[in-house]
Amino acid sequence: MNGSLGIGRLALGSVALLLKNFGFLFPLAFAPALLLTLATYALLGGPAPDAAAVTGSGGFLAGALALALNLVVGFLVTGVMCLAGLDAALGKRHRLGEYLAQTMRHAGPLVVLGTLLSLATAIGIALLVLPGLYIAARWLPWAPAMLFENRGWDAMGRAQELTEGLRWPLALAVATMGLVVVALLLAVSPLLVAADGSIAVATLLEAALTAVYYGLVACFTALGYLRLRELREGLDAAAVAASID
Repeated sequence: MNGSLGIGRLALGSVALLLKNFGFLFPLAFAPALLLTLATYALLGGPAPDAAAVTGSGGFLAGALALALNLVVGFLVTGVMCLAGLDAALGKRHRLGEYLAQTMRHAGPLVVLGTLLSLATAIGIALLVLPGLYIAARWLPWAPAMLFENRGWDAMGRAQELTEGLRWPLALAVATMGLVVVALLLAVSPLLVAADGSIAVATLLEAALTAVYYGLVACFTALGYLRLRELREGLDAAAVAASID
């Protein structure tokens, strides 16, 4: 394995890739993000539900349904965006139906493994941050491995294979992207405050931010995956692109 990961190139390249392909990636994520936001509001009684209503038995059930919906739909959107992000990085294009079909083909492991990894990462972040960053880095390319390489339930093993020896640089790259997301939130926070009196505007802004987040994650994961394959297997982006119909 020769060469370094290129942490700055991954972070800045992810932003540049999203901006370059914004008209392609943003609509793919915005529509489901908007529907998911509306469904969540309907279940919880709005963007700022009454605390007493949420803590009651009915509120607990609604909250559980909202969480389940966000997990399932969220990871299906992640799957579609993963494939679209790889296409953007490789200069390819496929139809939405093809992305959906491939994502649904792996829906079970996508949702189950994605949920477990998210839970482990969240616990790791709570334990002084570094363990969470390491977990995220260790299995960073799990979605491309699952969907692009058709690894299914073996995606975690494939991800570990690709990240071996590069996990701490990847953890630093993940942290850098986290700072980019925080900077984005700080930049749009005045808009969120201004929209506080309008549910419609707040809903659109939340969905738009979620879509941008999906896009950034997809671009970062795609570039990280391609860089890892280059370092581990000697395959550059052109060679990977040539393998796609």
